[in-house]
Amino acid sequence: MPILPLTSVPISSSSMDGMFLENGPFKIGADASTVSVNPHGWWQNAHVLYLDQPVGTGYSYASNAALYVSSEAEVVSQFLTFLETFYAVFPELRRAQLTIAGESYAGVYAPYMANAILERNANGSFTLILMLAGLVYLALFVHTGDDVVFDTKLGFGAASSVLLLTCMLQFRDGPFIRPHPAFWRLILAASVLYQMVLVAVLFQNKDTMRQILKYVDPSLGVPLPERDYAEKCELTAEVLWDQMDVFVIAHTLGWFGKAIILRDYWFCWILSVMFELMEYSLQHQLANFAECWWDHWILDVLLTNWVGIIVGMKTCEYFAMKGPDDDGHDGIWERGLAGDRRGGLVEHQGRADMERDSNFRLVVGGLATKAFSVCGE
Repeated sequence: MPILPLTSVPISSSSMDGMFLENGPFKIGADASTVSVNPHGWWQNAHVLYLDQPVGTGYSYASNAALYVSSEAEVVSQFLTFLETFYAVFPELRRAQLTIAGESYAGVYAPYMANAILERNANGSFTLILMLAGLVYLALFVHTGDDVVFDTKLGFGAASSVLLLTCMLQFRDGPFIRPHPAFWRLILAASVLYQMVLVAVLFQNKDTMRQILKYVDPSLGVPLPERDYAEKCELTAEVLWDQMDVFVIAHTLGWFGKAIILRDYWFCWILSVMFELMEYSLQHQLANFAECWWDHWILDVLLTNWVGIIVGMKTCEYFAMKGPDDDGHDGIWERGLAGDRRGGLVEHQGRADMERDSNFRLVVGGLATKAFSVCGE
């Protein structure tokens, strides 16, 4: 049976107090230089977890002050993340009773933790029951048995729903807690599902895939009118007005969304320029990518993209959203293909080699990350 003893006020009291001075397997002598076995230690009858929580307590720390908690909700969120990780490492203890013990002020926030566990378990059971009821309803009252196309769509939709809900319940919480961690787990599940669809598409040829997509949207499969954006490049009011189409709005809204996701001015700016360079390289395949020079660099980069980036970043500042440097890591540049000092390619090198060419690796890793991002678009 796992027991989690919590001591006093978070941050001000380390779990080492309980481990070496109260109920742990060892006790420190009065002279602070000797250690002896504690005959009354709880470890003799249970698995005892000594946890320095939240981040910043005892020997735990964060490289960025933004990770230190300021509310009971954040304390509980970090605790649930730890508990999920603990049970992932020790799955044999999942069915064992967990006892949370709190002394002093810990008796105030321990019930919050217990309640969060109960809510997580209850929500999971309710979601599974709701999903099962929905599948039964679809099978009995919606499934036709006569329309192959409709039944196939229904089957894929039901299977996708099962995958999304299962992943939402099983994935770990990410760094975002607003509006709710479950929402971001669902977003991650949708991203995984989308990636699976893209993998399946890779094994189809162009004509076959276009025919398949017609079953998703009957309006597809019709040749679209081609427009030449590089035919008239004079800087006149008439030509400029003619270039104002739906893609101007799409550029602005698109980069607004990217700024919300990336939350880094330099990252957005470099991607914006690299995207235009990518358009230059693909003009021989897609005629729509051929544009006037001022369309590339003035209308796109300096106007529409810039407005979207500025508005997106100001939105992040207004809502106090955490940026790439606020998650305890070293920033996007340092998390490139060769820039992660905690893993990836660098972990196979010695620290001296890493320090010697770190600047070069950071630049190459950052540019490679951005290049892959642009190619993905």
